[in-house]
Amino acid sequence: MNAKVIGEHIKEYRKRNNISQREMAEMLFVSDKTVSRWELGNGLPDIELLPKIAEILGISIDKLVGSEDMVDVEGNDSAIELYKEEMERLEAQLQEKEREIEIRQKRIKKIAVIVAIAVFLISLIAILIATLVKPRYTLTFVGVTTEGGAVVVELKSGEGLPGVIAGGKTVLGFIDEDYNFYSADDFSMPDRDLTLRALIKEDMPLFAGSDSDMNGNRVSEHVLTENGIPATKYTFASGSESGSFIQSRPVSDSGEMPNVNVYAPSLGERFFLISVQNTSDIDVRIRYRIENFGDHPGGLDYYTPSVVIKANSVTYVPVYFKNSSSYGVFEGCDHFVILDQDIDEQVELVVFGYIYTAEELESINVVKAPDKFTYLEGEPIDLSGMVVKAELVNGSTTGSVQIFNYSCDLTGKTWTEGMNIATVSFADKITEVVINDPLLYKIAFTPAKNLESINGTVGAEYIFADYTEGLHGMAATRFTVSAGATAGMEVEAWINQEIDNANNLGFNLRIPTFTGVERYLELIVTNNGGEEISFYYYAENYGDKGGVSITVAPGETKIVNFSVKPGSSLGCNYAFKLLSDVSVETSLTIQGYFYCRDELEGIEISREAERKSFVVGETFDADGLVVKALGENYDDVVIPNYTTSLDGYVFTESDVGTKTVTVQFDSFTVTYDIEVVR
Repeated sequence: MNAKVIGEHIKEYRKRNNISQREMAEMLFVSDKTVSRWELGNGLPDIELLPKIAEILGISIDKLVGSEDMVDVEGNDSAIELYKEEMERLEAQLQEKEREIEIRQKRIKKIAVIVAIAVFLISLIAILIATLVKPRYTLTFVGVTTEGGAVVVELKSGEGLPGVIAGGKTVLGFIDEDYNFYSADDFSMPDRDLTLRALIKEDMPLFAGSDSDMNGNRVSEHVLTENGIPATKYTFASGSESGSFIQSRPVSDSGEMPNVNVYAPSLGERFFLISVQNTSDIDVRIRYRIENFGDHPGGLDYYTPSVVIKANSVTYVPVYFKNSSSYGVFEGCDHFVILDQDIDEQVELVVFGYIYTAEELESINVVKAPDKFTYLEGEPIDLSGMVVKAELVNGSTTGSVQIFNYSCDLTGKTWTEGMNIATVSFADKITEVVINDPLLYKIAFTPAKNLESINGTVGAEYIFADYTEGLHGMAATRFTVSAGATAGMEVEAWINQEIDNANNLGFNLRIPTFTGVERYLELIVTNNGGEEISFYYYAENYGDKGGVSITVAPGETKIVNFSVKPGSSLGCNYAFKLLSDVSVETSLTIQGYFYCRDELEGIEISREAERKSFVVGETFDADGLVVKALGENYDDVVIPNYTTSLDGYVFTESDVGTKTVTVQFDSFTVTYDIEVVR
């Protein structure tokens, strides 16, 4: 008797009676998996279950266990006894197997412990060997712009430089105490401690050599890199011999590229990092030379070691010198690229430099606002024209350089309401600039209203102009184009004698002109209703007739910019030329500004406000106040877009007495006093 025979009988008679494993399991209060194990011979039912199983299958217990010929007076006693013996035998076999498995597991655990100990000992030995053979060395960063002063970093010999970031920009490399340059790209620790004299980062001020002529021939030129960095391109012709050089000599500015640093301020010890890009297909060996005041006491003449610039690659070359000149800050320095080999084909090298200023950077300032600083909803923000400078301090000596690689939080964004301040950052220094205030940096003017035809063309009977109120309550010109006007009609608004004493009314009918000097204008054009209309608007001033084409839909406002170079006239007339036919009467409002920040020297009160006394509870009123600009050729220019310290202010009891009003335009202010009474 065995489990396999019993399992076969259970399976055979279960199927004969059309009973499923699940149904049988439910009758016996066991799982269907248990019934399956019985039928596969992988287990035996409990003795107590045998009578019930035999009853369900409709057979005797003898038949179930395969012992039909062994029956005594009690019926099934013999079979049950044999079944007990079989179960005891199977249980003994199971216990023996369990003992064998336990012994085997204990052996495996012993082997695992031995292996773990061996691995630990081997690793410990390897670490001890590595420590003895490749000890840890220390990099000491000197003068890094981080809190707490110097930064100490420990590296294993041969490890790459970790992602060191200073001032938000990645480290390019560093110069040790012996003025050797280590690139962060392929850094490998030497077998000694390093003290770093300079940490070269992406956020250091940049400079480019000048492109001045040498012996009457241009030998270098300014270019912009792919990242918009000003650089100098040096070109050596095929057949140039070793020792040939190209000199770029700084001038008052860079010529075609104003505000480029053509020299680096030397305030004592000075580091450069020259980026040299070889755009040619051959390797070239060069030396770089910086010369300054060579014919004066204390002048310098510095050569870098010879270095190979690989074909179509960029190589960083460190430059170090120390200014011992009694002249103090250098007025400039000449740059030389010198061939250290003969070449058989033309070579082009693009060079720009980083200036080390980690310990010297005092502050940054926006010295010229962006060219565009008035936006409508959804317009992309344009920071072109903005000039940022770094103020440097070294002991008692100061200097400044322009910064090209600054960051701005609004770069790449579009303007939305309230987005009026741009935050400019460089290293750990921050400054701000207003980017969207139509009253800032510009003076408002009002195009004139008298109209007549130009060059015999018809237009005056279809196009009419009068004065109206524009944005911020300032005067503007309203053009009304009647139905039936056709493309090509052109009218001119004259500036003379339209309004007596216009300046005394507080607005300009003209802009100041300097013969031959470019003047930047901005117009705010609103289509008040009618249909879409296209027109050309320009300054008719007997000089360069700068202008702009404009298309505006009903209800739309557009801001447009253009420039003119005035001729000999003292003012300018404004011309309006239709570029589309008009079938429905259309009204346009045009308000103008001209850029003035670099020319303005101050402001003054030309006429006092009508009210100098106010009662508690009244709102401040500056009606009648006329503010004029100060500066060369600005005698007759008024500033209608000033602000005051009391705009919209309601007087209270605490204001009783004399109160000062501050009038402001740009950074210029002027004051006058008022009286507040009960």
